[in-house]
Amino acid sequence: MNKIPCKIIEDLLPMYIDQVCSNETKEIIENHLKQCDKCAKIFNMHKIETKLKNVESDTKNDILDGIAHKWRKSIGIAFLKGISIAFTVLLLIIGIYYGLFIYQGSIIPAEQVTIDLEEKDGKIFLEMQTKDGYVGCGMDVVPDGKNLYIALYRSILNEKIKNGEKEVITYGVNPIEKDYETIFYGTQDNYIKVWSK
Repeated sequence: MNKIPCKIIEDLLPMYIDQVCSNETKEIIENHLKQCDKCAKIFNMHKIETKLKNVESDTKNDILDGIAHKWRKSIGIAFLKGISIAFTVLLLIIGIYYGLFIYQGSIIPAEQVTIDLEEKDGKIFLEMQTKDGYVGCGMDVVPDGKNLYIALYRSILNEKIKNGEKEVITYGVNPIEKDYETIFYGTQDNYIKVWSK
């Protein structure tokens, strides 16, 4: 068999290293490498370069995978922080809204409230007005069997009544229909009688 020139073997070495050549070509290259020290050195250099490229590629992939993992983790942490901050802000807004507009402070004592009672067509109308000169009351109505308790509460947001103005809070009830015998101003613990049968 004729000896194959080294130049052809050198051209075939990359295919041999990548294992993409036929078995016949592989056999020819291996036989040549056993007999030719020059091509064997070139082959070893190609093998080392290929290994270095693979290591470099693996290292880059590992680095990129690490960066991607850290990025995904930081996005998850940022998302959780955002949700917790949004939830905290929402609770704060709800708390402020409740405190300013819904929560009623302490009951306004009976001595600070003027109560006018009017009966019409079997119904009772209570007109209540605070004496302290501030607007901004809420009303609490608590039925308790044959009794009805009505109380005014001072809201947190209130303002001084301007001269000539007044705030009157009216409540109407049909005591016969509801079967009430007594209506009180105040709470079940602290009250004054306003009306009874």
